[in-house]
Formats: sequence, structure tokens, C-alpha cells
Amino acid sequence: MIPQAFWGALFFKALGFSFTAARISTVALALLLVPVLYLLGREAGLRPAFANFATLLVVLCPVFLPEAVSFMTDAPSFFFTAVCLYAALRSAKAEGDRACRRWGLCAGAFGILAGMTRQLCWAAPLWMLAAAAWRQRRRRAALTLAAAWLATAAACAATLIWYYRQDYVPRLDLPWPSGPALSTTSGLIFLLETLAILTIPAAVMLVATSWRLFPRKEWTAAAIPTIAFAAYYESKPLHWPPRLFDTVNEFGLLFFGVSPVALRPVALAPAARIAMGVMAIAGSVASLAVLARAAIGFPRPWRDRDLGPFLSIGAPYAATVVLASVIRSQVFDRYLIPVLPVAVILMLWVCQKGLGQRVPLTAWAVVALYAAFGIAITHDAFASARARLQAAESLVAAGIPRSEIMVGLEYDAWTQLEVNGHVNDKRVASPSFAYRPITRCTGPSELRIWYRPWLPDLQPRYFVAEDRLRALSPTRFSQVTYRQWLPLVDRHVAIYTLPDQSALECY
Repeated sequence: MIPQAFWGALFFKALGFSFTAARISTVALALLLVPVLYLLGREAGLRPAFANFATLLVVLCPVFLPEAVSFMTDAPSFFFTAVCLYAALRSAKAEGDRACRRWGLCAGAFGILAGMTRQLCWAAPLWMLAAAAWRQRRRRAALTLAAAWLATAAACAATLIWYYRQDYVPRLDLPWPSGPALSTTSGLIFLLETLAILTIPAAVMLVATSWRLFPRKEWTAAAIPTIAFAAYYESKPLHWPPRLFDTVNEFGLLFFGVSPVALRPVALAPAARIAMGVMAIAGSVASLAVLARAAIGFPRPWRDRDLGPFLSIGAPYAATVVLASVIRSQVFDRYLIPVLPVAVILMLWVCQKGLGQRVPLTAWAVVALYAAFGIAITHDAFASARARLQAAESLVAAGIPRSEIMVGLEYDAWTQLEVNGHVNDKRVASPSFAYRPITRCTGPSELRIWYRPWLPDLQPRYFVAEDRLRALSPTRFSQVTYRQWLPLVDRHVAIYTLPDQSALECY
């Protein structure tokens, strides 16, 4: 988080320290990402309408929108990686040595920023510069690209060595520290399913393309069994998307509050989830059919003067992200954010060859629907956080220490940092006293939340929750009400305590 920390510090200097200022710094990078994605699409061979569509599909994606208004590393690292990809593509396509060198050095600089923000992003400049140098191997500028690659590799090694020598830094969790939450095969399947769902707006156009490319009899003969299989497969509740219970799920965004997430109102009804699954399967079949047609007779993507260099530079990095994600201890849907532009641009390039100049209104409607869903769940996350914070502040105003209040991961972890300076992570080996082994956490099972061993300095007596837990009793403090958009209901945040007002401990 080195570049992100300095970038955030600029906003703290201008606006004063606050979590809002930190989020605004990420919003600024997300806005700068818009022209980068558009130019990337144009450089890869998309016409203006399709480049606009690709840009909006990515930045309005329900997985990206919540990250763009947080201080997570996903959006900043994505911005640096996108600039690195664009610069490497310009370098690979440059017809003069000067332009090749200039764009190659730009790719190296932004690639280093990407890697210093998120470790996996080191793969971006290391691969992209190598691919650009290979494509320009007959020019003297290739030596500059090779030098940029060596400088990037040195920066990668130096940064990682420095980082893992710092105190309170968790050891790298590759390979798995204990056991994977999902097997590698299951994780890969779930990631690909999620990618198919996120690219449904582009898949809608590939369905229209397949309608034009294939004879009507063949198209109908393939469509009927595809829809039938998809409907049968998605009829089983265990197959309802989204399969990765992470950033986006059937309850909206993943909430870290005290209340069990399963008790929240459902934002995605079963019918909507089944429809998403059917559309994802049908779109995947249409995409594979059209891409197969492109490989045997349709203009071949990898031979195109614009898309060919883009695929050689971007596709291996996207594959690296997917493979690296599935060998971690957990798989997250937000890991697919840097994969989206590569998948979407390839899909739209094939579409524009078959559809012409215009993007169908149906595809725009699906993007608008995705954006509306992403905006709604982001609003609900902020509304819930504001309500829980308001309830917690009423307790602090009454003279109750923060260490005796349990609100949710964000609030509770910040309390732990204020009390002891670090969280209690067993992966932290230096200094030796940083980790305090935890064998037991007191309290009812409903309050033995997964992150409590991280925060042993909290001894909560008061609990801010949106759902009444059976083991808790209400207090004299007033409820806080907020309006949720998905579904449109009023939610209540209340303050509870144990019947004997005892405190919870982890030891």
C-alpha cells in the first residue's frame, strides 16, 4: 500500500484526516480510470460506441463500484495496472524507437506503482514489458524495454524484501497456511462462473452476434437444449449465483456487523438469482460458439493488428490473476476486477465484427440494471454503517469506552488499533510478542464472530446489532432507523447487552 498511503496522505493534507478523505482519494483514481479504460479499448481496436460500452461495463460493475468508494487496494491497483497495460500496448505497437521507449518507461513506472500497491500486480509489468520487448525485438528500443524490465524486477525484489522485514507484517499466505477454504478446482469454477455473471451485458451482444452468424436451424437447435440445461441446473438452490459469498451476495454487500448476515433482508430474490444463472450459462455457450467460429473462419482475434498485441500483453496477465487467486486460502469475487477489461474487450471486438457500428439497446439496458444494483447495494452498505456508527457514538457520549462496544469489523478493528497498535494475527512473527495465542472466547455462540481472536483487547459489554440476538437483552438507548433500497424497507439498529451485563473476553 506504499503509493496508496502517500496518495491518501495528499488528501489528508488538503481535507484533514478522516475516513471520508481516504475514500475520496480512491474515488479520484476511479474517475481517472474512466478515460484510461476508454483509450485502452480504442487502442485494442474497439470502435467508439463499443469502447464506451466496455468502459461503463467495468466501472459500473457491482463488484467494482463498492471498491471505488472504499480505501481497499483493489481500485488503486487496478488504475495503475490499467495504465501499465495501455502504455505497454502503445509501446508494443509503436512504429518508432522514441515512442517505443517513452511508452515502455511509462509502463514500467506505473507497473511498479501497481506492484507496490498490491503484490499480485507485480505480474503486470514483468509480463507486459517482456511481451512488448519481444514484439519490438528487431528495434534498438527493445534494449530500453529490457532495461525497464530489469529495473521493475529489481524494484519488485527490493520492495518485497523490505516489506517482509517490517514488524507486524503477516507472512505471505501462499501456499495455504492451514487448508484452503475451497479446493483449487472449486475455486476456479466459482471464479469463472462469477466472471460469466459479471460479463452478461457483453454476452447479450454475443448472443445477438450468434443469431447473425449461424443459420436459424442450427441456432435454434443449440439454444433449446442450452436453455433447458441452464434452467435445470439453476433450479437447484446450491447452484444459485453468486456462488462466492464475498463482495456481492444475495443480501447485497457483505456486511461485517455483529448480526448474522443470513438474517438480513434478501436483495436478490431466488427468481433473480436463477435468471442470472441461466443468462450466464446461455451467454457463455454463445460466447464459446462465436469465438470458435472466429478461430476457424471469422476474422481471427489474435491476428488483428490492434487486438493481437492487446491479447498477447493482457490475456496472460489475466490468466495469472485467476490462477493466483484460486491457490489462495480464500477466493474473492473482487479479484476478477483486473480480468474484466481483457474479457470484455475480447468479447466486444468479436461483437463489433458481427453487429456493425451500434451497441444493441438490450445490452445498454442490462448495463443500466447492473449499475442500479451496484449503486443500491453500495448505498445500503453506507446507510447501515452510518446507523451503526450513530448508535456507537451515543454509547461513547454516555461515557462508555470504545473497548466495551462491539459494532462490526471496521469499528472494532479501529478500536483495537487505538488500544494496542496492531491486530492479533497469528501470521505475524515479528516482533515475537505481537501474536497472543487465543484458545477461547467467552459468550454465546452468536457472538463468537470469526474476527474476535484478532481483537483480544476488546472486552465488549454493549453490542450494536441490526437483528435481535436471542442471548441479548435490550438497553435504554434509542434505536437508529435507516432506509434500505434493496429491498425498500426501514431497518433498525439497536443496542443490546448480556442479561448480566458481563463483558466478553478472548484469552
